[in-house]
Amino acid sequence: MLNKIFQIALVALAFTVISNCGRKNQKPKGLENWLFFKYKKTDSMTVVTLNRTGPYTEVGKAIGEVMDWLKAKGITPSSDPFVFYYNDPKVTPPESCSWAVCVQVPPGTKPDQNAGILLQNLPPMGFLVTAQLVRLEDIPATYELILNWLTKEQKMVEIAGPAVEVYSIQEGIPPESIKAHIGFVVKPKEGITPEEKNPEEGGG
Repeated sequence: MLNKIFQIALVALAFTVISNCGRKNQKPKGLENWLFFKYKKTDSMTVVTLNRTGPYTEVGKAIGEVMDWLKAKGITPSSDPFVFYYNDPKVTPPESCSWAVCVQVPPGTKPDQNAGILLQNLPPMGFLVTAQLVRLEDIPATYELILNWLTKEQKMVEIAGPAVEVYSIQEGIPPESIKAHIGFVVKPKEGITPEEKNPEEGGG
């Protein structure tokens, strides 16, 4: 049931993102007042990865495939599913967009070439993500806020990798109520020491 919810919700998300391309995003009233960002540095982690090229409307189905595979193998995920988005759908045709579904798994998990499930060791990375969970319909405007926030001179990090979205759902939550932490892979700006790399500030 959860996988079906993922698929429905993420198809809705992709439709929202695509439908907003080519026109100005309408910023939800008050969003900039409550949206905060947090810098998080992860340790290295082992993940199963499903790499795909194609429309973002297919992301939900791919997450369902990964979660079904884990269940069939009796593997308990160590994280919520997260997706790396490598292309801006405003400039890249849908059929050429590349993305990867990842889920952290215990060491010793085996890949499955037949299912397209790869095993990958991600290095430590820095993420700047929303501290709050964001509603699906607010995601395009939230990306705009993050990008505007990062362009301010005083910010201590800069984009160093793809966009990332971490989905949080629970049994019984309707698709329209699913939310996500969204942001980017980032790195400290040159000359910033590790102790200074914690930009937990308002997004407005």
